[in-house]
Amino acid sequence: MSNISLVAPAEPDLHLWCTPQRLDQLIRELRPALESLLWAGQLKPVLRDWVRRQLVEEVLKDLPSDPGAADGDQPPPGWSEQLRSQWLQRDAALKRWARQQWGHRLEAMYLARKSQLDRFTFRMLRVSDGDLALELYHRIKAGEADFEQLSWAFGEGKERFQGGLIKGQRLEALPLAFIPLLQNLRSTVVQEPRQLGKQHVIYQLEKREPSVFDETTSEQLLQEDLARWEAVVVDHLLTHLISSD
Repeated sequence: MSNISLVAPAEPDLHLWCTPQRLDQLIRELRPALESLLWAGQLKPVLRDWVRRQLVEEVLKDLPSDPGAADGDQPPPGWSEQLRSQWLQRDAALKRWARQQWGHRLEAMYLARKSQLDRFTFRMLRVSDGDLALELYHRIKAGEADFEQLSWAFGEGKERFQGGLIKGQRLEALPLAFIPLLQNLRSTVVQEPRQLGKQHVIYQLEKREPSVFDETTSEQLLQEDLARWEAVVVDHLLTHLISSD
């Protein structure tokens, strides 16, 4: 999970998007099932999908239907042709909507987050005992044992099952306290133990892959902005739905 606090996009404006007509539709469609959704803990996921369907409808209303847009991805039987078409084109429509909203500032988004988008492959060994951590560090440094062996034998984190190896992680996906340790690290030499909370961490950088501003990165940035914007809208709609009579 990301530990970097990112602000949801200010546009499109939440209150302009949540028109009275849209809020009325929300009440009609979801209010009858509100108690069941709350009981099942499914209200937020359903609201998110409701918002996404609204966005898909918004994009597709002026476009010709393309039922072949998602080969091999078919909805359950019994759906109307309109609903089926929306469902098949949902991913492409959501990407199109996100690009319409934020495509003009993609390069600025990338430059603001460039260092956080670099990917790191590294090894990490976590133990609770500081003396043990220091001993293991010296054994690795002296070549008496390799990182993978000691991770399997002594590691206390889930990465032990991969020999301590963590592949291709972005900084913002790492624990907040661990980010400064890797951010400016260039050496691939095993690093002395550092205490993070109640654990002592031995770590070793294997590879740093600088981010590039390409189509894959652009789509990633747009999807992340969409997710943040959706989360704000969902919270607003949830409050409205629960407080409505």
